[in-house]
Amino acid sequence: MSKVSDIFDALEVVVETALPGYSELPNAYVPEQNPKIFMNKGYAIGIGEGANSERLLSNKESIDRSFEIVFVNQLNATETNNTLIKTQSKQIFEDAFLVLSAIEKDNDLGQLCVKAKYDSDSGLGFMDEEKQRYFILTMVVSVEYFETL
Repeated sequence: MSKVSDIFDALEVVVETALPGYSELPNAYVPEQNPKIFMNKGYAIGIGEGANSERLLSNKESIDRSFEIVFVNQLNATETNNTLIKTQSKQIFEDAFLVLSAIEKDNDLGQLCVKAKYDSDSGLGFMDEEKQRYFILTMVVSVEYFETL
């Protein structure tokens, strides 16, 4: 069995612990297709690209894989309430930072991997550009781990 499932589950625990007020979105790969009930404050984890990192250890292969953590927050402000819009736009980054900090504190995810680290994020966007009711931010976490061949 691959370590991908265990790493996915560990990242899920990290997010749930850091952000107890968030709901898990059923679809990480097409966030706009999730039911609105999950979108007030939601997250999802998607499994991204993997690459051979060219490090062999006995009969183990080193893999560097990205995991995308998607954060969705409903915008609860009118278009003229700049103060609330700014507050909510900053809050999604504060929430992502809590997850980032938790990953950095346990960067081997309970000894499941060599290292998990923040790689990048998408910057703040709207999930529905036309209606602009949901902020979305995707954080990419790179995880290096060994698989037994």
